[in-house]
Amino acid sequence: LLIFKPLGLIEMEKSDEFIKGRIIWKAEQYNCPSETVLLFEDISENHQAKGLSSIDTSQVGTPVLLFNGENGTWTLICTKGFVFESNGIVNSIEFSEIRNHAIGDDPFDKLLKNTSKRTKKFDKREQHKILIENRDDEILEINAKKGSDIFALYNLLLMMLNLKEKKEN
Repeated sequence: LLIFKPLGLIEMEKSDEFIKGRIIWKAEQYNCPSETVLLFEDISENHQAKGLSSIDTSQVGTPVLLFNGENGTWTLICTKGFVFESNGIVNSIEFSEIRNHAIGDDPFDKLLKNTSKRTKKFDKREQHKILIENRDDEILEINAKKGSDIFALYNLLLMMLNLKEKKEN
C-alpha cells in the first residue's frame, strides 16, 4: 500500500501570496483597509519608499498593510514580519524573532520582570501600541491608531505567530 503526500500543496499554502491573502482576509474582519489602514499596493510609490528605503524586504517578506499610528508613527505588516517607525527610527522584526508580546503598556507584566502588583489601570480603549520582546530581550514598540486599528494589528500578529508555529511543526 502506497501513501501519497502532496508536498507541493503544503509549500504552496505557506507562500507569500497565500500569507498575503490571509492577512487581507483577517484585516477585512476588522473593516480594514480604512482611512488609517491602507493596502500597501494602493499607496503612492513616494509614500512606500519612506519606510522601505533602509529595510531589506527579503527579511520581512512582501509588504501588505500600512497602519498609521499616533503622532506620525506607522507599522507595515509584511508576510514575514513588521517594518515600523517609532521614536523617529525605522526598524523591522521577523515574526520568528518575536519571543513575547503585550498590547499597551504591558498590563499583565508579561514583558517586565516585575512581580509586584500593577498600580496603573489598563483601559483598552486608550491603547495604541504593542510591545514586542525579541530574542535579544529588546523591547520594541509597534503602533496603530487607538481602538479597532490596534486590535486589528494585534489579532494579525497573533494569526501570524500561529501560522509560524504551525509551519514549524
